[in-house]
Amino acid sequence: MITAGEARPGDVLLDASGVTWQRGPQSYNWSTFAGPVGFYGPWQESYGPQGDLTLLVRNGVKCSG
Repeated sequence: MITAGEARPGDVLLDASGVTWQRGPQSYNWSTFAGPVGFYGPWQESYGPQGDLTLLVRNGVKCSG
């Protein structure tokens, strides 16, 4: 398990509610398979994935999770 703050660009993660996220090049760039997460104004951590996350893919390689 890792947190959103520990995620690296390109990581694919699964949160506790079953949503799959991918981190972009910046710590505030997140997308789901429904599309990018949009926001207005300053980024807030609550806009992205929360809690313990299961790392699914890093550097294009499937992780054991």
